[in-house]
Amino acid sequence: MEEDVLEPPFNLYKLIEDKISLLKDEGLDDSYINKFITTDVNIHIKSFYNRFYNQKGSRERILKIVDKEILQFADQVKLLVEQELNRRYSDRFVYAFSLHLSAFLKRIREKKYGGKPVYDPIDPNDEEYKMALTIKDMVESGFGISVPEAEITYVAILLKSVEEERKGNVGIIVAAHGNSTATSIVGVVDSLLGSSNICAVDMPLDVSPREILEIIVDKVKSIDNGRGVLLLVDMGSLLNFEGTIMERLGIKVKTIDMVSTPLALEAVRKANLLDMELEDIYRSLKDFRGYNNLEASANAILDNKVIITVCSSGKGAAVKVKEFVEKIVYDLTQKKIAVIPAKIRELDKVVKEQQAKQSVLAVIGVKRPGDRNVPFIPLEKLIDASGEELLRELLLNHELPVVQENQSVVIKDLCEDSLKEFLTYLNPHKILGTLMSFVQALERGLNTDFEYAMKVQIAIHTAHALERMVIRDGLVYRGETEMLDPQIMDAVNQASSIFSSGINLVLSDDEKYYICEMLSDVYKTAALK
Repeated sequence: MEEDVLEPPFNLYKLIEDKISLLKDEGLDDSYINKFITTDVNIHIKSFYNRFYNQKGSRERILKIVDKEILQFADQVKLLVEQELNRRYSDRFVYAFSLHLSAFLKRIREKKYGGKPVYDPIDPNDEEYKMALTIKDMVESGFGISVPEAEITYVAILLKSVEEERKGNVGIIVAAHGNSTATSIVGVVDSLLGSSNICAVDMPLDVSPREILEIIVDKVKSIDNGRGVLLLVDMGSLLNFEGTIMERLGIKVKTIDMVSTPLALEAVRKANLLDMELEDIYRSLKDFRGYNNLEASANAILDNKVIITVCSSGKGAAVKVKEFVEKIVYDLTQKKIAVIPAKIRELDKVVKEQQAKQSVLAVIGVKRPGDRNVPFIPLEKLIDASGEELLRELLLNHELPVVQENQSVVIKDLCEDSLKEFLTYLNPHKILGTLMSFVQALERGLNTDFEYAMKVQIAIHTAHALERMVIRDGLVYRGETEMLDPQIMDAVNQASSIFSSGINLVLSDDEKYYICEMLSDVYKTAALK
């Protein structure tokens, strides 16, 4: 088969095998390893898929890497999995599974398969694991080979990682007494932030509480996307509806009283723009009393504040997480905030000890604290950079001054760590600023904001391209240049000028064609939003 002209494609074995031993050495149990690996695989699949996918030639490009028989088999598996698990899976699953199956069959043919189970299933009744058993039988029947037991776990990881992403956000209902109070608040929110997952329940004074309850129950049913509903109400008496609604519908509901237009705006911003979970939105807004509240209390005496990072042993990865968080906090605020590492088994004890002395801003790591009032940021969220935004929100909610957001600490660190591992001739630390400026220039040229994962992908791909320029071994573009979007090509050409002026390197036209191709689908998707 013809090799791919970009960097090596998605390889599940390489992704997982190198990390399992490291995680085991840290003392993490199988459930944490499962969660971490699943998240890591999902990030890599997204990155791979964005690089390969374009509207006119995605399957043709994959067929340069895998046999047609394997791709068709992957299509059959996708249909069966969707039917059995009652979920939607995108083409990401087809491509990732077909590449993995191709790698597996190659290992079997070359007698290089020596895998041991990468982790034990969290639960023997794990539905993805059961589905993987069925897929194992299909592979054995379809390709006439014996599939080792270890392979089941790899397929289970794929099934967990590439389920079609959830589309909805937390639902928000504004309920207020009066003929149009709630409608007016929602109208302002819609006009400022655009249409969103928010609706109004006006409560005329002559309508009974029982009738209002039924109306809100119907609204909760219609607006819930599986992530819960936040009720913003004008009187504390409506707080009593929360338990009744959850009991009747089985939908998670949280209620905040003293609703106002600023409160509704903040709730929608956190739900839609920051994609926060219901519990996190509730916790960050339960004491919100308007935008002027921060200014009014600017001179308040601030108590000591601490962030607790949690890993298994308090060593190794725990130290790295602590340093990572300290760097993010340092870049976000001038206030000194202590970062204290804790072992998993001692987490709740450490939280209680610290709460007796100071405010615990958050726990960050691999385990949620027993005290549900303490904000928790999972390690995987910190890695994919949404945790950085949550940290920013926490600092603001605790009335701490936050510096103007400029460049993501997480993105820079992830890029630098990856480049240190793969670059030979270029100094990652010295070219990183130029790469970030290149990404920002592309965003300006295309009038869009790339997602965190895409920013990392562009920076790393371009760094490899620059390294190829150093050794005079640039890629040769195999596609049809006339099919490339001229607007994107123009943006790439303009942004690329930063390399000649900044680091005295010039990207070849072929390398720029690949960057243009990589951006095409992302830019078109962003333009449709």
